[in-house]
Amino acid sequence: MRFKEALRDGSDPLYAPCTGVSRGITYWKAPKKYRDLGYKPTSVALGKVGETDPKVLAREARKLTVAMLDHFAAPDYPVGTWNWLIHRYETDDYSPFRKVKLNSRKSYREQLAKLKGAIGHLPIAAMTFEEISKMEVMMQRKGRTPGYIRRLMQMMRIVAGYGKALRIKEARDVSDTLGEMTFASGPRRNVHPTREQIRAIIDEADRRGLHGFAASILIQWTYMLRAVDVRGHWWPNDGQEGGFVRAGMRWQDGLTWDMVAPDLSSFDKVISKTRKSMPWPMTFELTPELKTRLRMLGVTGRFGPVIRDRKGSPYKQDTFSKTFVRIRDHLKLPKEITMMDTRAGAITEGRQMGADPFALRDAAQHANVATTDRYVRGRSESAAKVVKLRNQ
Repeated sequence: MRFKEALRDGSDPLYAPCTGVSRGITYWKAPKKYRDLGYKPTSVALGKVGETDPKVLAREARKLTVAMLDHFAAPDYPVGTWNWLIHRYETDDYSPFRKVKLNSRKSYREQLAKLKGAIGHLPIAAMTFEEISKMEVMMQRKGRTPGYIRRLMQMMRIVAGYGKALRIKEARDVSDTLGEMTFASGPRRNVHPTREQIRAIIDEADRRGLHGFAASILIQWTYMLRAVDVRGHWWPNDGQEGGFVRAGMRWQDGLTWDMVAPDLSSFDKVISKTRKSMPWPMTFELTPELKTRLRMLGVTGRFGPVIRDRKGSPYKQDTFSKTFVRIRDHLKLPKEITMMDTRAGAITEGRQMGADPFALRDAAQHANVATTDRYVRGRSESAAKVVKLRNQ
């Protein structure tokens, strides 16, 4: 997008970039390119049409636009440094970073910030095998977990790989070096909720009048679904038409009433995480209990998101997680159990009941059995079961 010189010199006092009118109110809205990069605010109400001085409105629009452009102005990073390459990875028009899902992009940015702090000032070529190994040892001495180290090294791999794609010789060398190195993974989590514990959480949520929350947990447990595929999540509005939009944010990826059969016999859902590799919807038959619950939730109208809080809005991720923690602690359940363990608990139960590995893979919406296996916990119980069967 090109802006007039008036953007900064004010030569046209009525120049109001990035503005539009909706329901009689003029809004400034960040272009999609910058929203995709995570810029906030995404939208600002400037005033009512006919009531606000157009020059004041235009001045505010220019001010907001300049702030946005300055935020993304290319820093004066020396060419050939890690800061320079990381900045290119984050901002280049054709960088694979733009294809990363929004929720993954957030965690990527956190790792990229750590990488900048650690090696950003160094030349790309400085990260030899010896220097990478020293970096790993230094992190170990600081008490960093294997998982922390592995995530940071994986981020370095990604950035170096992008530099390799750009035919930057030094980045190619680092990418090849990292390809020959291995970094220990952190230990797998070995805790998971049982069916009885999940039922206790659902019953307590019902007692508190949190029927949407209770239904979400039951759906996650019954169908081994990720929370995001049931309750959805909020992200900066990407400018698409329709959907559930509020205060510049868009709700997406959750279960909506148009996915549910009119007779409440089933629902169809495209799994968000595997949407690109498996774009077709999966059909899930509703249990009698869930039919009853959805019938109750749909009393006020079957439109938009299925899972809502008591105020009628889709849950925010942190609110949903905090609700789980409050109920778990009230019930005096193990603090090691988190809301994210619900899916792992369901998959583990399926494995312990003797489900075929490939059927379990499909039920868990995974592309391969190896991924499903990473979710299986309670291996001691499984081993004991095998011993018992062999010695009957």
